[in-house]
Amino acid sequence: NALGLNYNQSYQISRNAITDALIEHQGFDLIIDFHRDSVPRESSYIEASGKSYAKMMIVLGGLSPHFSAIQNRALTLLDKTNQLESGIMKDILVREAYYNQDISENMLLIEIGSEESYYEEVMHSLDVLAISIDEMMR
Repeated sequence: NALGLNYNQSYQISRNAITDALIEHQGFDLIIDFHRDSVPRESSYIEASGKSYAKMMIVLGGLSPHFSAIQNRALTLLDKTNQLESGIMKDILVREAYYNQDISENMLLIEIGSEESYYEEVMHSLDVLAISIDEMMR
């Protein structure tokens, strides 16, 4: 990446930022850590409704003590997003990790597209995701 950090250092930096924000603002209803997937271009986008979208995926840390609560929220968001634009959200990926999801039960890790995604694809996906989040949080 541009800062010359390795994979694990990126999670430590986001952990520090999240922790600082939680202390300063006394909590959040939803915390999203955005990343991009490391997949080839052909599996990073979908054509639908006359637009190109960056595919998205929610990643869950199976080691988090908040796993069940986060998984429930992730499933809700997955369903709502795919109802708006079918196939835009990949299946949830569970890994034996934390991904800072031990900090809060309101923490989601969402990968949007890949390093080969176009800006417009990412923005189209974020438009759909924003609507889904709004519906989920009501």
